[in-house]
Amino acid sequence: MRSKQSMDASITFIIPAFNEEKLIPFAIRSIQEEMAGRPNDCEILVVDNASTDRTSEVALEHGARVVHELKRGIVAARQAGYLHAKYDLLANIDADNAVPAGWLDRALAALDPATVVVTGPLVYPEFSRLMQALTRFFYFLGRLSHHTLGTMVQGGNFIVRKSALDAVGGYNTDVVFFGEDTDLALRIATVGNVKLVPKMWVYSSARRFQVEGIVLTTWRYILNYLTVTFLGKPVTKGHRDIRP
Repeated sequence: MRSKQSMDASITFIIPAFNEEKLIPFAIRSIQEEMAGRPNDCEILVVDNASTDRTSEVALEHGARVVHELKRGIVAARQAGYLHAKYDLLANIDADNAVPAGWLDRALAALDPATVVVTGPLVYPEFSRLMQALTRFFYFLGRLSHHTLGTMVQGGNFIVRKSALDAVGGYNTDVVFFGEDTDLALRIATVGNVKLVPKMWVYSSARRFQVEGIVLTTWRYILNYLTVTFLGKPVTKGHRDIRP
C-alpha cells in the first residue's frame, strides 16, 4: 500500500540532456510508467543543454516539457531545471537512466520532514555478474563513507527539496562535472538531512566506464569526492562527453 506521503507528493522530474535523442525516450517512458495511475501532480522537465541533435523534439514528442540552457555542463542544466520547476520536490534523473517500478514509493518513504535529499545507487545492466557484485560493494563502502567521512549524493538519482536549494543558493555552477554531487551534498546538509537509500536504485548506462575504463572512471569519482569533502573543490576540472 502506498503511504499518504507518496499519494500527496507533487514532483518535478528534471532530466539534463545534451545530444540524447537516442536515450531520452527510455528515461521519459520509465518515469511515465512509474507515475501512471497516481494522483500526484507531476511534470517531466527536460533541460536541453545546447544539443545539436533532435533531443528537444524527441522529448516533446514523448510528453516532456523542454527548457533550454546554453551554458554547457550538467550543473548548469540542473540549475536551469531547478529554476523552471513547478513543484517543491525535484527528482533528478540522468538522460541515460531509467526509473524502476516502485522507485518513488521507496524514495518518499525515506523523505521525512527533516530530510532535504534522498538518493540511491545506480545499477548497470551491461555489467557482468562480477562487476555488478563489485558495484554493490562500492556502494556499501559509499554508505560507510557517507556516515563517516562526508555526506554524498549520487548524481542522476536523487530527490531534493526546492526550498532547500533556495536556502543554499541553488547549485554551484562553478563545478562542471566531477564532484558536483558531493558539492551539493555538503552544502545542502547544512539545512537538513541527506539520506542514502540502498533500495532507491535506478538503471543506468555504463557507457562512461566502457569508454574511459572502469578503474580510471571509478578513481576519478573517488578522488573528487575526497577533494571536495576535504579541500572544498574538485581536482578534475574537465570531462569527456560520451554518447552512444
